[in-house]
Amino acid sequence: MAVADDDELVRGLVRTILTLHGYRVTLLAGAEEVLQGIGREAWSLLIIDLHMPRRSGLEVIREIRRQGWSLPAILMSGLLTEDVVEECRRLDVECLPKPFEVDQLVQTVSRSLS
Repeated sequence: MAVADDDELVRGLVRTILTLHGYRVTLLAGAEEVLQGIGREAWSLLIIDLHMPRRSGLEVIREIRRQGWSLPAILMSGLLTEDVVEECRRLDVECLPKPFEVDQLVQTVSRSLS
């Protein structure tokens, strides 16, 4: 799976948690890295931050869907508005509010992969 967040600390934390739960994780610093990897990498899941430089996580997910990829995704944010949550529902994307508990992250990942 891929974790995209412009905050290095968050990326590292998510990787540590998920690695301890048996997942293989690729870290990406931004939207462009995600879009370059789509179709070339065999990611089972994308975990992406909403607020990043250049493109938001939602913009990246919309572009992935527009390209025809059905990669499961989780959108992380400290500011999940009703509009964002509704857009996630429409795109069949899980929302993960920051800050999150370890169990909350692991359960959201498990649900997204099932």
